[in-house]
Amino acid sequence: MSNETNSRLTILQIAQKVLERIPYPLTSMGIYEHAKDRGYNVGGKTPWQSIGARIYVDIRDNKDTPFMFASKNPRTFWLKSRANELEGKSQEYIDDLLEKDEINREEKVTGHRSYTEFKEADLHPLLVAFLDANENFRLHCKTIIHNKCAKRAKGETEWNHPDIVGVHFPFDDDLCKDTLAFLKNSNLLDYKIYSFEIKNSISSADVKKYYFQAVSNSSFANFGYLVVYVNIDDDVLKELRRLNNLFGIGVIQLESNVFDSTILLPARENRLDIATLDMLTTSCPCFKEFIQDINDYIKAKSQNLHAKTHFDKVLNDEEMQQHITDKKMAK
Repeated sequence: MSNETNSRLTILQIAQKVLERIPYPLTSMGIYEHAKDRGYNVGGKTPWQSIGARIYVDIRDNKDTPFMFASKNPRTFWLKSRANELEGKSQEYIDDLLEKDEINREEKVTGHRSYTEFKEADLHPLLVAFLDANENFRLHCKTIIHNKCAKRAKGETEWNHPDIVGVHFPFDDDLCKDTLAFLKNSNLLDYKIYSFEIKNSISSADVKKYYFQAVSNSSFANFGYLVVYVNIDDDVLKELRRLNNLFGIGVIQLESNVFDSTILLPARENRLDIATLDMLTTSCPCFKEFIQDINDYIKAKSQNLHAKTHFDKVLNDEEMQQHITDKKMAK
């Protein structure tokens, strides 16, 4: 590395050089990590904060700045000269790239295998199969496609939409028809709504962020869970246990053999938040389908009919193995 690289470049120049070489926007931490990988020297106790502050001020005060904001949450930076590369790209697209970048950097530090060949959405069939079969759940599930939900003012719908929602029907339990009839006539049929936030991996750096994302996205449900695929480290699990005691969001360790998946921390039951439930139903077509399917399923069951629903398909063993192979997901 040249002396110019180590001593003469400013923080802004280093950030610009990094963003010229990386094919997607980066957070200030991402810029710092890539700069460090390339031998650039960014001093200070919290150099990533310095990078973010310098770029933010430059965008605010300098009309000729080469930088631009690519996304608000997380805050990512990009170059004006490459703005056309983001045309037509959604926030979900940027989030996927950031997720892969974070996992790759985590692998360099920890030596853990990187699971970047697949997206979080590829984990949905595994979780759906687990929630269908596990006796603690026995759920009918529905994937919520975030980019189909209504867009409101910035921040208004942030962290509102879970990745997967599920419902437990009491008539799916092993109860005889007379017992079910009694529960129905007594208004005692107990329908439970679940919410799930899925992450490929979780580290000590993002444990609070991901946990409180699950808290927010599960605010309407009876039970909320954070689901993680890459094995959770002991120190992270310790923090998750502390947060679980305070806020009640459960944690599931998902496995490629779905029947080996485990509930590491059970969720605490809450009352349904009707206001948030109504907001999601009116703003998100996927969630509206979920609620409609629940209503139709209840009616059909009470009439001993088969309901046609939009619930996610539960893959059989052969289909699941093919999915895991195709997506290179085996642990």
